[in-house]
Amino acid sequence: MFSASSPVCIGNPASVNYLGSASAAATYTWNFTGGTPSSPSGQGPHNVSYGTAGTYFLNLTVTENGCVSPITQLEVIVNPIPTSNFTVTSPICLDGNATVTYTGTANTSSVYNWNFGGGITPIQVGQGPFEVKWLTPGTKTISLDVNALGCQSLPFTQTIEVLPLPTVDAGLDQQSCSGATVNLGTPALPGYTYFWSPGVGLTDINSAQTTASRTNNLAQPIDYEYILRADDGQCIAYDTVVYRVTAPP
Repeated sequence: MFSASSPVCIGNPASVNYLGSASAAATYTWNFTGGTPSSPSGQGPHNVSYGTAGTYFLNLTVTENGCVSPITQLEVIVNPIPTSNFTVTSPICLDGNATVTYTGTANTSSVYNWNFGGGITPIQVGQGPFEVKWLTPGTKTISLDVNALGCQSLPFTQTIEVLPLPTVDAGLDQQSCSGATVNLGTPALPGYTYFWSPGVGLTDINSAQTTASRTNNLAQPIDYEYILRADDGQCIAYDTVVYRVTAPP
């Protein structure tokens, strides 16, 4: 009769202890098929390691004073070490979300210990996937370790670059009489492309600065809202300006 710790993780030995009545001088015939050591001698205790997950059987017979015991058999369940690998979209813009997708070997019932490096996501537990955003630009580090069936993975990390949004300034709100012309926007920045919407009443919708002219045949002022989009080749930002056109006298 003997005991064996089970389940165990790959690389963590199962502790095998003889519990019978034979003396240390008896002959102990162990069979630890698939384990290391595979056939130890002596009463023990023994530590048996396994390199592959699965179910293994341990057998023992004891011979003492010419008497042989019945074969005793136990099983040891060896669980795999999970992996904690994941992918993340990078780079992203400051107003966007990074998609974090788990690609390791653990199942959904495992315990996932995420650290999103200051990122914000509605749900921070479980396997994911997750949509994560940050409030500041820069290099962020995401890390994960997983516990599956009591077996702990090595930690895994990924970095992500959060890009700042381009600077965009549609200028101060403007006001004029019906049919007059006003200037909208501010000077362009190098490397940026611009686009105004809507384009009604503007002389150039693809310039950081443009002129606007609208008419008003009503008794009360009309407010026209224009949106300026700035694109630095990686990220896009928007700013809004209001152009109020007063009624003619």
